[in-house]
Amino acid sequence: MFVGGLAVIFITIIAHNAEQKNIILKATLLVILAKAVVSPQSPIAAYFAVALQGTLGFIFFSVIRITEAAALLLGFFSLLFSSLQKLIVLTILFGNKFWEAFDLFIIFIINQFGISIGYTGSNISLIIAAVYIAAHIFVGICVGIKAGNIPALLIKNKSRLHFRNDSSEALLENIKRNNLRKRKRWWKRPSGIFILSASALLMIISYFSEEIGKNQSIEILIMIIRSFVISFVWFSVISPYVANTFKNFIEKKKYKHAGEVNAITSLFPEINNIINYSWAITHQLRGLKRIRVFLSSTLLLLLTLDISDEKNLYLERTEAVG
Repeated sequence: MFVGGLAVIFITIIAHNAEQKNIILKATLLVILAKAVVSPQSPIAAYFAVALQGTLGFIFFSVIRITEAAALLLGFFSLLFSSLQKLIVLTILFGNKFWEAFDLFIIFIINQFGISIGYTGSNISLIIAAVYIAAHIFVGICVGIKAGNIPALLIKNKSRLHFRNDSSEALLENIKRNNLRKRKRWWKRPSGIFILSASALLMIISYFSEEIGKNQSIEILIMIIRSFVISFVWFSVISPYVANTFKNFIEKKKYKHAGEVNAITSLFPEINNIINYSWAITHQLRGLKRIRVFLSSTLLLLLTLDISDEKNLYLERTEAVG
């Protein structure tokens, strides 16, 4: 949600300042190219998400002339599609049995607290999925409203403050080195470990529980085997083909836009310094207030500072947006 929200804000700012809205598509392409250079191991889904947001931004801001309305729609649909993408991937990987097993697991836990809930007809997973989607939509609407007001807030709050640029030349190489590490398969990630552990626990419970039934343990085992088979086919057959096709596309575009991509990646050390600086000046604040002021200050500095200047940048003072 955080990355998606930032994308909505930046697309809105680009659209506000660009007479030709196709600049949004060009900016989206440059982001994809820069991401491919710095983080080549990113999954295809990550590039798809960026491309989708850029395309939606281009459509909304081309058709709708009111910035606030277009930003609201962009925030709504961007975060909605983001939530649906994750749920669809889970369903494809594990099948509908995943949601049935999830219901059984939650109901079993609730029953242990003395609250009687039947094992049939309960759609707890549907409720949780709906809440998950609703949370994304709520954030999308809030971000969309905020993004629509950002251009005016920047004019109102733009100010000057002391900022010392002491960037490290090795930072970009460290970023590349960290991102070149082999990406973990889903079953090695915390979420994958949790799903497998919960499934194994439910298999054991269902085997010994007459209420759930022993057949459930077999179905859960089939679900797990199915997920590994799909993962094997994806990572061994489909993913390499898609990755090679995408890589060829990136290579062609990368040479064409080499200067612009290099200009973007060269700013990473300065951007890192701005983020560190914004965090440092909010040290007296606590909790959500610190996070809000930190994000506002970072956004303001990123959009008002000439961070391409290699020398010290001097500003008079900072006022946080919002």
